[in-house]
Amino acid sequence: MTSSVHKLPKDGAHSFTSSSSYGTYLCPQCDNLVPPEVKESEMYQTFQTWAINNYGDSGKTKTVTRMKYQRIIRVLTGEEQFSAENSKFRFWVKAKGFRLSLEDDEYHRCIHQGERTLLIPSKHG
Repeated sequence: MTSSVHKLPKDGAHSFTSSSSYGTYLCPQCDNLVPPEVKESEMYQTFQTWAINNYGDSGKTKTVTRMKYQRIIRVLTGEEQFSAENSKFRFWVKAKGFRLSLEDDEYHRCIHQGERTLLIPSKHG
């Protein structure tokens, strides 16, 4: 990603506002790069868009989203039908070692209102 550098007017020093550009500004008095002031709502919207693109259901990360979690549960309980389209996902669930807690596991049933818990294996034993 490239960042643009803008010269500030000599009379402006560090006092400037910019709500539409994320470029870096060069202070004319000290020649330091100065970030623009950004509205909090604009910054939140930019971050939210970035987070959804990178960590949402369509993101290619190792994050288990709510939608992916529910699909893992359906695979483990046998609710999701076997098909060529979901074979890669079913293989991934099996390869990762996901499993459900036992039905008589009082500890997990107690903290999850009677539902079985998705157990995720640890790399550290």
